[in-house]
Amino acid sequence: MGLALPLMLSKSLMLSSFLLMQLLLQLSIIPSISAAMTAPWPMALPGCPDKCGNISIPYPFGIGPNCFRIDVYEIYEEPYQITCNNSFSPPKAFLQTGNVEVIDISISPAEVRVYNSIARNCIKKRSVDSFSASITIHMPFRFSNRRNKFTALGCYTLAYFVGETEQHFSSGCASFCDSLESTTNGSCAGIGCCQTAIPKDVNKFEMQWGFKTNPVSNVTPCSYAMLVEDEWYDFTSSDLLRFDSKNKNGVPVVLDWAIGDLTCQVAKGKQNYACRSKNSDCYESAIGVGYLCNCSKGYKGNPYLDNGCIDINECEHPDQYPCHGKCTNTPGGYNCT
Repeated sequence: MGLALPLMLSKSLMLSSFLLMQLLLQLSIIPSISAAMTAPWPMALPGCPDKCGNISIPYPFGIGPNCFRIDVYEIYEEPYQITCNNSFSPPKAFLQTGNVEVIDISISPAEVRVYNSIARNCIKKRSVDSFSASITIHMPFRFSNRRNKFTALGCYTLAYFVGETEQHFSSGCASFCDSLESTTNGSCAGIGCCQTAIPKDVNKFEMQWGFKTNPVSNVTPCSYAMLVEDEWYDFTSSDLLRFDSKNKNGVPVVLDWAIGDLTCQVAKGKQNYACRSKNSDCYESAIGVGYLCNCSKGYKGNPYLDNGCIDINECEHPDQYPCHGKCTNTPGGYNCT
């Protein structure tokens, strides 16, 4: 009888240990199942890198031979090529083989965000330090007139930009102030900061300056000008001092892009038609030439890849697809009974 209690305790401990191990095993499996359920759909061609550092690279863009779409625009045959420079930590992505650094790439909407240089004009009593930033891009890219604004900063500033669409044009704005305190954070209406829209279809511009003197150099010795993503920039009075030093990489600017120079109707009959997924649709681009692809309603993914558009299971997302009954997923939709 003296051995019965220890024996019972031993069996109880063994059972508890077994149950604990089973619980831990189940917990270890849950993240893997969850990850599999939420795993992203393929974005790059099979066997090709889908990232450069922290930046996703979706096809038709790609890194390395046979990983990006080939189209001929004027003398440019590899417009969707991305160069990944691994000498940086993390690696940095650049458009084609140039020095335009990529921030991110989107296929819907069809946009690429890149860094753009900041123009500077510092006029002091005995010296002038001026930098007139310029940038040229080629098809299939255009500076987005919907997403960018020409912006100038300074207390005695006349800045303008000369650019090209199908014709040469120039535009600009003026900004004045007598002290940092006279400016208003969040306001870019001509007191310390001014903005103006840009025309559609711009592919080249150079920023220039209108004043050669600065009577308020004791307040703000420098003026700054830039083409910048409108949603990103929010003026503060501290921007009037050393703005370029605070943004050494430059400022973000949004580029629209498209496929080819054909309409959807003509492109659909071509061998190199870009909308590869059977569950995709073609629509005309925002830049006036070429076309774009999008997954059909009820699908998500990359329409530029074979089988790239995957059915959305609406029943797993009741917040977006409400159903006050029994939800049944169907190809491209769902039924609620």
